[in-house]
Amino acid sequence: MPYSKCPVCGAIAHLSVGDVRQWYADYYPGLPVGELVPGKCFYCWPELQPEMRVVVRQALGGDAQTPTGAYGVLLRLLSSPEHGNIYLVRLDSGVERYFIRAELRKARVEEAE
Repeated sequence: MPYSKCPVCGAIAHLSVGDVRQWYADYYPGLPVGELVPGKCFYCWPELQPEMRVVVRQALGGDAQTPTGAYGVLLRLLSSPEHGNIYLVRLDSGVERYFIRAELRKARVEEAE
């Protein structure tokens, strides 16, 4: 039974595959069957886009002013092929802050309102 660890947020998930040995041979040749593999989780899989409703997982870098669980709307994606992405979010409080992907997740449908 393969398990993956999300390289964005660190969540560990079980992967549902038919033939486990064949799956490792196809996707991770050279790794022993049962080895933990990298794979984005359900919340990190979708790309975040402007106007998308998001939730702050946990603000990093000493930002004590942004509470975990705060909601907001993604205003802008700033992207660099060399350095990665940062996301400008307007929180429901009206404050605008920059985040990295690990700090954000897409809001669930029931959270989008």
